[in-house]
Amino acid sequence: MPIICTFLDYGRKVGGVGLTLVPSGDVRADMDAIRAFYADRTAKYPALVTPIRLLEEDDAPRARAEA
Repeated sequence: MPIICTFLDYGRKVGGVGLTLVPSGDVRADMDAIRAFYADRTAKYPALVTPIRLLEEDDAPRARAEA
């Protein structure tokens, strides 16, 4: 199932549809492509931007709390 990346770039005052990515199974490589796509975009509130990452990318697995 493809992932279609969209954006609102407040720095340039534009929005659109960009990268279409078919996941390869290599989470790190796929996320690197997504991070590269968003690297030059400017958020509405840049101070609130956090790194783009998935939990699966962490080197040490986290224990999830069970409800």
